[in-house]
Amino acid sequence: MKVAEERVVQLNYEDTHLSINVRELRPVVFESKEGYFCVLGPDIQTGIVGSGNTIREALASWETALERRTKKSPSEEDEVALYVRDVLQASNNDVW
Repeated sequence: MKVAEERVVQLNYEDTHLSINVRELRPVVFESKEGYFCVLGPDIQTGIVGSGNTIREALASWETALERRTKKSPSEEDEVALYVRDVLQASNNDVW
């Protein structure tokens, strides 16, 4: 998702305090008049979206939306959910 650079919150995606889903999927977090948004996908309408008054609340809301959206097998039309499934399956298969 494209967001004005000055609105984007820079997260350290290597921070172990972040969930594995955030570290792997790297959603965009940005500030708006309404608070903070966390988005994975091309836009707010089709992406996986969370929001809150704080960055932590937005991330938690996003995690809930992610779980709802990917709980069942995604339809072939849901490109964002298919992407999530593929990325998370690939990261589970990584062997070090």
